[in-house]
Amino acid sequence: MSKVIAKKGARSPGINKKTWKEDLRKNWIVYVMFLLPFTFLFVFNYMPMAWLAMAFEDFSFRKGILGSDWVGFANFARLFSLDQFWLAFRNTVCMALINLVFGFFFPLVLALLLSEVRVKWFRRGVQTISFLPYFISTVVVCMMFKLFLDKDGIITELLVSIFHITPQNLLTNGDIPVFWLINSFIEVWQKTGYSSIMFVAVLSNIDNSIMEAAAIDGANRWDRLVKIKLPAIMPFVLTMLTLNVGLIFMQGFDKILLLYNSDIYSVADCMQTFTYRYSFTGAKPDYALSTAAGLFQSVIATVLMLISNYLQAGLQKKNAA
Repeated sequence: MSKVIAKKGARSPGINKKTWKEDLRKNWIVYVMFLLPFTFLFVFNYMPMAWLAMAFEDFSFRKGILGSDWVGFANFARLFSLDQFWLAFRNTVCMALINLVFGFFFPLVLALLLSEVRVKWFRRGVQTISFLPYFISTVVVCMMFKLFLDKDGIITELLVSIFHITPQNLLTNGDIPVFWLINSFIEVWQKTGYSSIMFVAVLSNIDNSIMEAAAIDGANRWDRLVKIKLPAIMPFVLTMLTLNVGLIFMQGFDKILLLYNSDIYSVADCMQTFTYRYSFTGAKPDYALSTAAGLFQSVIATVLMLISNYLQAGLQKKNAA
């Protein structure tokens, strides 16, 4: 019996290890489906990394990447000496933190509230209504809010009647934090319903028998929410928070570009619009400087994601212990 088990090439009962070739032969359709997104990511996300060398060169189109003079970190020194860069960096950090707090908090709260609704048609109706703004084009959304926030817009008139502010076009108000709050409000309004879908899906997987047992033992809805639902979805919440922290610098570039103007550059300009301006506007675009700005942004985002992932792993170990 022992000789049979020790026989070369024998597999343990119940274990069926497939080689890559066997899996490819069986699931070749899945690999073909994966080929298109892989090609897209490779062409648009990985191949452009070769052009990061421009951040360390005195780049010119005539000489190309291989022929341009190598200047080391001179472009970064020039970048960090610009007051406009630090304004854009400050605005990016502030808007990112506001969006992270409200953009992550509201979808989670909406999902928890929907999980407590017992009337199916009402729950589905709220989900549909909250989900619809996500399908509206960013251009249309920005045009809507330009009208709503104008001097005689409906949102401005509402704020005037409630808070007695001076009638004005709020999108030309350069005071802190007017534009930051406007940007966060639009972000929350447009993406709360969409972002809550995954939380709703995770909450729906909680065993109802646990909830029923807690109710029989006298736990009210608040107790079940705090002591059962939140702990059950906390690992997923931490994972989503880690991903959001990694994307904290990826502000809504298109939205800000469509909303801001010269009156509010000091509070609305972010890292991506700063990079865009130096790349594609002006009499002489500075590709080396804009590449350095983009690389700096990517490095900071990567460091934040690694730190967040490390903290998440520590919290999970602590909870498991």
